[in-house]
Amino acid sequence: MPQPIPHDSIRPTETIEAFKLVRVIGLGRLAGLEARTAIKEHAGELTREQRLFFIEKFPFVTLQALGDRVTAEEVALCVQLHPSIALNLAAAHLTADQIELLAESHSFDALLHASHRLDVETLRRLTTVHPGECIVILERHPESRLRQSLRALHGDLNPNVARTLATILSPGG
Repeated sequence: MPQPIPHDSIRPTETIEAFKLVRVIGLGRLAGLEARTAIKEHAGELTREQRLFFIEKFPFVTLQALGDRVTAEEVALCVQLHPSIALNLAAAHLTADQIELLAESHSFDALLHASHRLDVETLRRLTTVHPGECIVILERHPESRLRQSLRALHGDLNPNVARTLATILSPGG
């Protein structure tokens, strides 16, 4: 809230909610570069504020450029603002609690990108509640880890998911 001017009887008539504010930071010599170029070529030189700004505005490119150098703070911001991208590119850096929380609201992305990080009970529940998502992932994303994760459940699978898994794992499937 703005500071009142001493001895002034006029008060602000409007307040601005925090979510409407836009972060403004100094990019220094990077200001003249296209954002993708600045991130990809200068990721190691970025300040904390610049990195958080880029996570906020360009999460996919920033997480790709940072790779294993991403910090817990940056991951937490990405989880908050861009959960699907966080699951896609930073699943290895997410805490168990973050994955559990995201599995509830972004089940498809959690199954596709972080099934190997889900505990058995959560995986079992997701396959029961979202069998169609499991089937789509098994059929269209052979590179995902969902196949191996589902093997851990053995016979305790939704029948349709179990059939799809058996078909895909069979020779020529």
